[in-house]
Amino acid sequence: MRGGPGKAALIAVALLAGSCTSNGDLVETIAVSGPSPFRTCTLVAPVYNPSSMMIADSEVEPSLAVSPQDPNVLIGVYQQDRWSGGQARGIVASVSQDGGKTWRQVPLPLSECGRGSVPAPRAGDPWVSIGPDGTAYAIATGTGIAVTESGDGG
Repeated sequence: MRGGPGKAALIAVALLAGSCTSNGDLVETIAVSGPSPFRTCTLVAPVYNPSSMMIADSEVEPSLAVSPQDPNVLIGVYQQDRWSGGQARGIVASVSQDGGKTWRQVPLPLSECGRGSVPAPRAGDPWVSIGPDGTAYAIATGTGIAVTESGDGG
């Protein structure tokens, strides 16, 4: 995880988990994101904003959900590789099944770089929710609105 905008995903988890003990001491923070899974994507700035620059390894606009069936299952989604003119190469989910001790990245099929069937060069405004049956739903905007779901805890 890098400094700057990339701290967004880490901060969301730290706020949820509580970043201080009762006596004010800081607790260990855990990175929930890493190098971009979209590094091999070769999309260029769209013609409607050719001066837009892509900021590799940046993560912004995090959303976090906790499973109502198992509080150890946490799923966060965020924009990965933000363009200066708005939106990002894609949306990534960071998934923990041990209460936030460890995380794995899952690129979501919500943009062209995410290798989805969604014909959107960019994605933004991510949100994640987990239903009462444990099904996770992630949504993002691009050239429209796209949704993906997971029934296996992320």
